[in-house]
Amino acid sequence: MKLLVDITKLETDGTITPQQAAQIRRAAAADTGTLAINVIAAIGAFAIVAGLLAMRPTSVQVAVIGLGLTFAGVLIRKLRATQLAFLGSSLIVIGAVLLAAGLVLKCSDVAPRGSSFLFTCPTTPKWYGHMVLFLVASAWLLGVGTLAQNGLLVVLSAFALAGALGSSTGYWHASYGLLVRESAVTIVVFGLLGALASYLSIRVLKEPYARLARLFALIALLWVNFGFWVGSLWGDYPLEAWIAPETMSQPYGTEAWEMLRAWKAKAFFISRDVFSVVWALALAAVGAWGAMQGRRGAVNMAATFAGIHFYTQWFERLRATPEMVIAAGIIAVAFAFGLWRYNQRQNAPPAP
Repeated sequence: MKLLVDITKLETDGTITPQQAAQIRRAAAADTGTLAINVIAAIGAFAIVAGLLAMRPTSVQVAVIGLGLTFAGVLIRKLRATQLAFLGSSLIVIGAVLLAAGLVLKCSDVAPRGSSFLFTCPTTPKWYGHMVLFLVASAWLLGVGTLAQNGLLVVLSAFALAGALGSSTGYWHASYGLLVRESAVTIVVFGLLGALASYLSIRVLKEPYARLARLFALIALLWVNFGFWVGSLWGDYPLEAWIAPETMSQPYGTEAWEMLRAWKAKAFFISRDVFSVVWALALAAVGAWGAMQGRRGAVNMAATFAGIHFYTQWFERLRATPEMVIAAGIIAVAFAFGLWRYNQRQNAPPAP
């Protein structure tokens, strides 16, 4: 577990000696340098992937190149671990992402034309084939990330899994979008996987694999909150994307639309009020659990989405008026003060 401490203050208070402070500073400097190198490598890896994809290769070509680079990285790390370990790790990351991108591109090749959303599985009679591609991409990224002990690949595996459930991101001019087609399914799947990963990180796994499990659990919690967020705005017909008639493809047909309306009239519906209430309770539970377990990431994420939840429902239901904005600002300041006090208590030394 990484903790944030003020070394100068500890040295001034006599908690640590000047020699210990110097050792900690040297270790922190080395760790910071490693972090900077990893960040640059990650940016470079994505630049290479983006450049290769911009050359418009076929999905099979992308996957083959990715597979080759991955195995090249593995061989380099095995045969020249001391001299070329960093190069081997970079090739593994680039190759793994490329192979996953090839699978995703294979899915998007048959996506509806005119869609602004990227890398989403269209709802067609053969939707299961697209889901399998995303699931394979997710399993590939998770497996390689675990073996290579790479947190970036583990994080990307969660995003690929979200794509299998119909979620995606999109971009328009100066605008970004998030699409979650199956709010309830997203919440259940990522909730169970996040709970499992958290349990494994506490009870079963040891470092560095426990760290990867904690990271996956945190990203799973992110997608759970995304599911609640969309559900609190629109409600949800569970499994609509797979059971309902085909209406997501272009062009929209009157007959398909009428079939969808008839299906919705009989289908099970979860209202946005239910999502809003359950989301609030879940955020409180996760925040309390994170505080008791010392999981600052979970606490901060719960606090962040609690603010998002509050402002979303505040302006969605009460509308934005000058009085409402002032009141919301006062509540936000009070909320931030409470979170600051929590972090202060976490950093305070134990009472003698």
